[in-house]
Amino acid sequence: SVYEFFYTLSTGKKIRILKNALEINHYLDQDTNVLLNTVPSVIRKLIEDKAPLDAIKVINMAGEVLPTDIIAKLPLDKIEVRNLYGPSEDTTYSTSYRITNKESRTISIGKPISNTQVLILDQNSQLVPLGVTGRIFVSGAGVARGYLNRADLTEEKFLTNPFIEGERMYDTGDLGYWLSDGNIEFIGRKDHQVKIRGYRIELGEIETAILGFSDQLKQVVLEVKEFNSQKTLVAYYVSKTKIDKADLRSYLQSKLPDYMLPGYYLELDKMPLTPNGKVDKKSLPNISGEDLIRREYVAPTTDVELQLTKIWEEVLKVDKVGITDNFFELGGNSLVAVQVINKTFKELGTSISLKNFFNNPTIKGLSKNLIQANYLAIPPAPESVSYPLTSSQLRFWVLNQFEGASLAYNMPVVLKFTGDLDILKFEEAFKSLILRHEILRTSFLSIEGEQVRQFITPKEEVNFTVNYVNFSSNNETKDIVDAYLANEIAMAFDLEKGTLIKASLLKVKETQHIFFMSMHHIISDGWSMELLIKEIINIYNALVNNTEINLPELKIQYKDYAVWLNDDIQKQKYNAAEQYWIEQFSGELPTLELPSFNKRPLVKTFNGNSISHQFSKEFLEKIKTFSKDHDATLFMSLLTGVKALFYRYTNQRDIIIGTPIAGREHPDLENQIGLYLNTLAIRTQIAENATILDVLDREKHTLLEAYQYQNYPFDDLIGQLNLKRDTSRSALFDVIVVLQNQAQLQITNEEELTGLQVESYAFENKIAQFDLSLVFTECEEGLSLTIQYNTDIYNAFLIERIFSHFENLISNSIADPSAVLEHTDYLKPSEKQQLLFDFNATEAFYPKDNTIVALFEEQVEKKT
Repeated sequence: SVYEFFYTLSTGKKIRILKNALEINHYLDQDTNVLLNTVPSVIRKLIEDKAPLDAIKVINMAGEVLPTDIIAKLPLDKIEVRNLYGPSEDTTYSTSYRITNKESRTISIGKPISNTQVLILDQNSQLVPLGVTGRIFVSGAGVARGYLNRADLTEEKFLTNPFIEGERMYDTGDLGYWLSDGNIEFIGRKDHQVKIRGYRIELGEIETAILGFSDQLKQVVLEVKEFNSQKTLVAYYVSKTKIDKADLRSYLQSKLPDYMLPGYYLELDKMPLTPNGKVDKKSLPNISGEDLIRREYVAPTTDVELQLTKIWEEVLKVDKVGITDNFFELGGNSLVAVQVINKTFKELGTSISLKNFFNNPTIKGLSKNLIQANYLAIPPAPESVSYPLTSSQLRFWVLNQFEGASLAYNMPVVLKFTGDLDILKFEEAFKSLILRHEILRTSFLSIEGEQVRQFITPKEEVNFTVNYVNFSSNNETKDIVDAYLANEIAMAFDLEKGTLIKASLLKVKETQHIFFMSMHHIISDGWSMELLIKEIINIYNALVNNTEINLPELKIQYKDYAVWLNDDIQKQKYNAAEQYWIEQFSGELPTLELPSFNKRPLVKTFNGNSISHQFSKEFLEKIKTFSKDHDATLFMSLLTGVKALFYRYTNQRDIIIGTPIAGREHPDLENQIGLYLNTLAIRTQIAENATILDVLDREKHTLLEAYQYQNYPFDDLIGQLNLKRDTSRSALFDVIVVLQNQAQLQITNEEELTGLQVESYAFENKIAQFDLSLVFTECEEGLSLTIQYNTDIYNAFLIERIFSHFENLISNSIADPSAVLEHTDYLKPSEKQQLLFDFNATEAFYPKDNTIVALFEEQVEKKT
């Protein structure tokens, strides 16, 4: 109450001290120019009671997280509204934020007030960069001496400030992160962090979503309760009228990912409050099976349904389960589902896969799906009208159905040709290539009642042309070419209509052309793109020089591989690989929560951008030497560095990152064009007090094992794991790391186009398949890193800092490889300056030699 007393007295105002904060509305019409200091729950009550707010000039709220729906109902043009933050141990408030925007998704706690410093530190009391969550410490003039007669607690919470000599700081126990403008985003109490099924949950976001369902909802509080030995989210709400809980849940399913959906919904007559107006969470009622969303009861009609009903009731501890009740709406999850499957097998002698369980989560649905388990050449497939898809193709086909995803899997290439180009022969070379590789004239159709199949267009029906455009007479050639390329890249392929490859030649000068080519990923991969360019060069040169086209004979086509793979998939090698990968991803799977200023979209988007950085040759040699000294490859060291940095960003020890692999282990596939690429999901668990060497050893071991089982399709793994679908993310991981070298990127290889000089042409591709793709390239200049990022989640400000953080962490770790990773510094001096001093430039002069009484008398004289 220091602020309330002394600020009021220093300005000559009067104070009203009430027994109960909820009495405020009885006095609002008795005063003018009111400054109201209270908690958000009281302001909500005033708004609900339609209390007159005309006399209020300033509202300061503190003590609770400030919900955005309260701000939306306040007249910000007439009342100054602030969100204040600070523990009693800092005497008064520590930060302040003036709210001017009603549309804010969250409300910042603002910047440090006068003579106060805020430090955001990691678990080792080291500074964290902008956007990275850490513990909030307050320092400065307001920090108390300690707790009376509690020397032990004083020693634990009041610490020496390691950055400012002679100062102390207080550990608030709260979490937050710096925004780029110097304001602080509040996350919550360190000991109140909510994590369910591996996901970190923001309760405020769920509360806001529920309030958006209906204007009749007056108040919502989310709480985590334990029921049947499982953590579950419970929504308590007060409403003016009766709310249909099933409709509310359906509404939330369109607004929130599954893991954020409450399992229980309890309607209350009123929200329990403490005397000072805060929600009294201890008084919220406990839950029971009756609080579940239940469908209209449908009784079992067969012996199997009856037995399944008993199993569900026993495992879920729910009475009177109907055959149309949804397992997950009854509080079930994947772990409980395994118990049900095992019990069903034991008691009924029948089994069902997790995949089928998730697809049919009712007793009625399950009862219908129960069931009583040397080099060889790839043979040509029997002739057929259509052929099956590989697992990878099927995944791309499914992804292609989502809005925005179709563009994410286009593979564009742009080159500049300088010299005499024979356009007709170049087009003929392209046509020859399409006739040679069936996959380049393949389309994909879903036949009603059947799976998607691939159809090959006969050679005689191919009608492919290279689009030729003459821009040479235009003065703004580059702008026009870039606009043309942007338009072409933004055009989606229709998978049902081959050909899924297109090409253009743009004449910009008499002897200069821009060559553009794009293919859909469902018929190609990186290896295929290089092979395709190589073969075009070979064919074009043969045509120009009137010599024989010399290309290796293709004994099989992609369709043969697809048929063979689907047949071979049940063999022993496949089963051993499957067992390995399923073991790798047993238990609770982590979700990487990298720092971001943006809210993740509910449905995954593919809007992207990229930023590149060139590291020095010395830095590359430093990593190579380190790798060699520890029997590791360059890629192993780079992946170790990325995971070490992400560990420092998130404090998450269990991290999964993807990396692509060629997937051409079989000798017959070397000269094939098609989608052979596989993805390896590499899971690393970083031990406490681990050094960079510890992480490298584990990464090396994991990668070598993964390579041994590299042919197991990633898409089959996803199917086997039965991951809870999250429409906002990619399956299993959101970050991939790739290492290329310049030799791999020399698409012209040893052979050049006759009479032509070929160069890369820079173009913009505003697409991101993943949240982050880190592509390292080893080149003559050193090591380059291009980071492709989803612009709906990250901004350039955060991405650009990764480069220096990565270099600093790697360099410092190599310099002292025995140092504990979490103690290794990675911030730039300029960042430390900003975090310690620029954001805490709060010094305010006051006459320290005067007493409070003298200062008060001086203020009185000014007022008279």
